[in-house]
Amino acid sequence: MQDFNVKLKHGTVETPLKSGTAYTFNSEAGTYDDFSLIFNSILTGVDNPNETLLKTWYRNNYLYINYPSDFKAGNSEINIYDFNGRKVFGNKNLDITPGETKQIQVSLQKGFYLTEIITGLKQYKSKIVVY
Repeated sequence: MQDFNVKLKHGTVETPLKSGTAYTFNSEAGTYDDFSLIFNSILTGVDNPNETLLKTWYRNNYLYINYPSDFKAGNSEINIYDFNGRKVFGNKNLDITPGETKQIQVSLQKGFYLTEIITGLKQYKSKIVVY
């Protein structure tokens, strides 16, 4: 993927994934819910540090949004779209607290989704994977 940085998050460990990267671990049989794929856009042209620091991920029917500490407090809007462009979730009154992680309950089926967060005149997009 040339336009994105991809990381595998297992618990608190983040492993950058590149072509040919392997990740292994040993465990007992069972279901694990502490794995996430994190997609971050590689910025070209204008540098915008807030966009690279805003992180989103999905786990156990919750969307998590981690706002950087220099983010402006206030209200924002969030929309989630499936990869066919259909809006599957929306909230126009999302309260932002800089430096904290917001937890939003939303039930999504397995698949790839685009999140859109709008604060004032700025728009942030990210991709999440639900597995």
